[in-house]
Amino acid sequence: MTMLRSCGARGARRLAWLALLVTLPACYDGYLGHDTDGTASDVDDSTSGAPSSGADDVVDDTGPCEPGRRGCPCILGGVCDEGLVCKDGTCESFDPMCGDGVIEGDEQCDAGAALDDAGECKTDCTLASCGDGLLGPGEACDDGNLVPHDQCTNACLPPACGDGVLHDGEACDDANGSDGDACTNACQPARCGDGLVWRGHEACDDGDGDDDDECTSACALTSCGDGVQNGGEQCDDGDGIDDDECSNVCIAAMCGDGTTNGGEQCDDGNRTDDDACTNECFVAVCGDGSPNNGEPCDDGNGIDTDACIDCVPAMCGDGHRWTGMEACDGSALGGATCMSEGFADGILVCTQNCELDTSGCTPLLP
Repeated sequence: MTMLRSCGARGARRLAWLALLVTLPACYDGYLGHDTDGTASDVDDSTSGAPSSGADDVVDDTGPCEPGRRGCPCILGGVCDEGLVCKDGTCESFDPMCGDGVIEGDEQCDAGAALDDAGECKTDCTLASCGDGLLGPGEACDDGNLVPHDQCTNACLPPACGDGVLHDGEACDDANGSDGDACTNACQPARCGDGLVWRGHEACDDGDGDDDDECTSACALTSCGDGVQNGGEQCDDGDGIDDDECSNVCIAAMCGDGTTNGGEQCDDGNRTDDDACTNECFVAVCGDGSPNNGEPCDDGNGIDTDACIDCVPAMCGDGHRWTGMEACDGSALGGATCMSEGFADGILVCTQNCELDTSGCTPLLP
C-alpha cells in the first residue's frame, strides 16, 4: 500500500478503485501506461510519477483508469457509471442491440430471432400497435393514419355500421346495438314504416303500410273512432256521433240496433212488429199496413169500404158501407135510390141492420 500515490479524495468511487488496486501486482503504481512502440509499460511517461491532471471522465494513454469509467474495470459487483454497462469485466458504452433477445434501453420488446413486423414484437423491437402502418395480430387493416372516416378505422378494422363512426352511406351510427332508438342498427334514422318500433314515438310499426290491420300506416294502434276502418270494424267515421250511419262502436247503423240513426223514425231494438216502432224503424201509425200499437187491423190501403176502416174492423153502424157485406150503412147507401130499386120516387133509407128500407118510396103507376 506504500507504493500508491494519493490522488485526493474522490468519494466512494475512489475507495472502490483503491480496493481494486490492492489486488494488483506491487509494481502497479496507479497508472496504466502504453509506450508508443507497442511495448507495454507499467509506468507513466511523466518524470514526476504523479497522476495526470486530465479530466476524470476521459481515459487517455497515460491517465488513471478508475473503476466504473468507460474502458476501465467494473466496480466490484459489476457496477459502472451511469450510461455504461459492465461487459466481460470492463465498463462499456450502453449500445442495446435489437434482436439479441434481451430487452435493453428503449426497446419495448426483443424476441430475438422471432422478431416479425407481423408479430407482437416488430423488427425494431417495438410492440405492434394499431396505427403503426403494419398489419399486426388481431388487425384487419392498418393504414398508419388517425383518420377514422376512411377505409380503415382507428381501431384497425374496416368501416362497419355500429362502430360509432359515421361512414359513407350511413345517416347515423350510435354504436349501441339498439333498434328501438333514433338510429337503427342499419345506421339509418328511425321512421314510421321501417318495421321497427321507435320507443317513445311509435305505438307500433308493422312496416306494411296497411291501414286495415291492427297497426295503422301512421304507426298507431287502431281503435274505434280513429277515422280508419280496420280491425273488424264495420265502419269508422271518427266523428263521435252515435246517431248517424256509423255508431260510436264502429258498427254500421241498421234498423233494430237500438239506436235511432240514419233516417230512422225510431229503433226499439226488437223484432216485434206490432208495437209502437215497426220492424222497419218507423213509428207505428194506422195505415202503415201493420196492426200494431193496439190496432185490431191495418190493411194500409186507406179504403173505407173494405173489412178494415181506419184500423178498425168494418161493422154495421160504422157509417161505411162494407162492399159485398152490407147493402148500406147509415147514410152510405152505395149509390142506391128509390128509382134504382124500381120505384117512381120517394126516400130510400138504411135500416139498423144495414139493409135498404124502401117503405118511403112511391111505387110506379100501373
